[in-house]
Amino acid sequence: MRALRLRSAVLLALYCALSAHLPASPIRVTTWNLQWFPNGSPHDKSARARTKQINQAADVIRSLNPDILLFQKVKNYGNVPAFVERNPT
Repeated sequence: MRALRLRSAVLLALYCALSAHLPASPIRVTTWNLQWFPNGSPHDKSARARTKQINQAADVIRSLNPDILLFQKVKNYGNVPAFVERNPT
């Protein structure tokens, strides 16, 4: 978890440094505690329930349209690619 935070901070710093010559514009940073993502609980759920949870989270994130997205308390990072596929930008 500490490595993920460090990596996120480095990427944010790099982004800020590389975009210093551009006109200032707001950066939308979203952090979301997806406790037990994608099951919604510490117990395993069906593939259908996981897919539903992933789709619901993707819809919310898409509506927020963040430039930087940080997740907290993800139970299974193996499901993150499925989430990213639903939010390509």
